[in-house]
Amino acid sequence: MYAGYRAMVFFAALFSLHFSIYEPLKYYMIERTGLPTYICAPIASSMSVTIAFVSWYPNDVILSRLQYQGKDKQYTGIKDAFQKIIKNEGFRGLYAGLSAYLMRFIIGTVATMSTFEFITSK
Repeated sequence: MYAGYRAMVFFAALFSLHFSIYEPLKYYMIERTGLPTYICAPIASSMSVTIAFVSWYPNDVILSRLQYQGKDKQYTGIKDAFQKIIKNEGFRGLYAGLSAYLMRFIIGTVATMSTFEFITSK
């Protein structure tokens, strides 16, 4: 029931990373380009979430593999899963399915951050 919970503990850090990139990037874009917030916010949010999630994704792959391995325990823990994925699938195995993952989160993040910026600008 709690398989992979240790990997999940770090999930909160992902959003901290996203926001720590988003705000400075948004203000930098506004200052350098002179474009309004409603244009810079979607661009900055898509860039920041991409950076944050690409750095997080291997952890998510390991978490998923630990949670869905069933009764036939292929992995004994985070370190074992990491080593076996690298050995059997190569480094690219840690990024399997990244494009679908990014599309899901980029669309959601752009919508969320754009709405937030619109509401707080009033």
